[in-house]
Amino acid sequence: DTWIIRQDKQAYVLRPTQTRHLPELAYLISHHQVQRLERYKKTDDLFICYVHPNHDNDSVVFTQDGEQLMAEFPDVFQDKLPGLPPDRGIEHVIDTGDAVPISQQNLNFAPKIHLNLK
Repeated sequence: DTWIIRQDKQAYVLRPTQTRHLPELAYLISHHQVQRLERYKKTDDLFICYVHPNHDNDSVVFTQDGEQLMAEFPDVFQDKLPGLPPDRGIEHVIDTGDAVPISQQNLNFAPKIHLNLK
């Protein structure tokens, strides 16, 4: 990131004003980025790691800090969820006055799908 410009036996050194910080996970890329790199042959080595949840084991391991936090706030971290909130008797409606819905042309669909939409 350093440039040296020489003019009339004088050397000028150009440095960036701030250092460039790479994010900690800069080495992780999406599958679209992998496809693009492969398409343009810009990879030398490629290592793939497939991560998936373990559905065989439903237990969750908590750290000691996590257990202390759960013990401190038992009403927040309940074993069984309480369900939906109670009905408060308020309906949220947006009043548009005399405005009518905007008339827009339908998207172009295949004829079979277009008939199903009607």
